[in-house]
Amino acid sequence: MRRGSFVSVSAALLVAIQMLCPSLATAAILTIPLGTPVSLAFDEALTPATAEVGSIVHLSVLQDVTVDGAIAIPAGAPATAEVTRSEKPGSIGKPAVISLECRSVQAVDGTLVPIQGTKLVEGENKQTSTLVITIVCCILGLFLKGGDVEIPAGATMDCTVQLATDIEA
Repeated sequence: MRRGSFVSVSAALLVAIQMLCPSLATAAILTIPLGTPVSLAFDEALTPATAEVGSIVHLSVLQDVTVDGAIAIPAGAPATAEVTRSEKPGSIGKPAVISLECRSVQAVDGTLVPIQGTKLVEGENKQTSTLVITIVCCILGLFLKGGDVEIPAGATMDCTVQLATDIEA
């Protein structure tokens, strides 16, 4: 009789938990495949003056990423990229440069999904015209700077999932 009571109480508890917490009963594992595209937008403007190599840049997902009809990464989810190169415009017409690599994006369940992709933005290269001015005119041409660069807020960056990742959907 004791064994039957235990089974009945256990079954009743299981039903109660499923009724109170339906997400526990319906949680399914969803795998975001390797190579799944993720489109991102920069949350704020970035210039060589504001971006240091190694600093983390914040982005947001542009549109829902779905897997088998379920939203795996929602639009607006936070993502990060790392500044890998940042150079201000230099003398002799050397252009400014910013380079970034995607790092991670947050899935619907909070899991950080590793992503990959790069973005390189380069200012106008004025080295040839600077050298011509220096040769034809004067040495002051050596002090002309190259073009500056800015990645405006809202600019896009395309990345892909770097590693198949399981999430709860």
